Amino acid sequence: ASKLFLKSHTFYLLYRSEKSDTKLGGESKCFQMRYYEAGRGKEEFLTQLLFRDNSTGQMDVYSIVIVLEKSNESLKYYDRLVAQNHIATRYEIYDLLYTDYHTCFTLRRISDDLHQVWMIDRRNASVIDPGCESAYQGPVNEYGCAVPKPKYDIFDPEICQ
Repeated sequence: ASKLFLKSHTFYLLYRSEKSDTKLGGESKCFQMRYYEAGRGKEEFLTQLLFRDNSTGQMDVYSIVIVLEKSNESLKYYDRLVAQNHIATRYEIYDLLYTDYHTCFTLRRISDDLHQVWMIDRRNASVIDPGCESAYQGPVNEYGCAVPKPKYDIFDPEICQ
């Protein structure tokens, strides 16, 4: 996960498995995350969350800290993102399911199993790595069948500048 933060990017939430996310922007049709500063010697990244308030059309901005962790200490890489407020009193934990480090990454919020696909920088959403969609849908069940997750589009290129 640390490779995602090697340089400053804007990440755009393309779609998620719930229509409204009360923990992250409600039903906003434009949700962005911008990393802007790394903590020295730690896997901590100051990040801005921006989402469009559908009632006013304005972008609301919040600052958070993303801390990278390992789901298992034996791993050589960070596979978990902990998003917390600046005083670390509220937080959510996300598993990084997949990334190609160039076009997209897929997250799963542990507390409620919400899945998200994010686009790295602004691009044509149809050219992102298919591995992100595959990770979003997850493995087949014990009968060899895939049960598709619902997809609620969040990124609207007309309003998400």
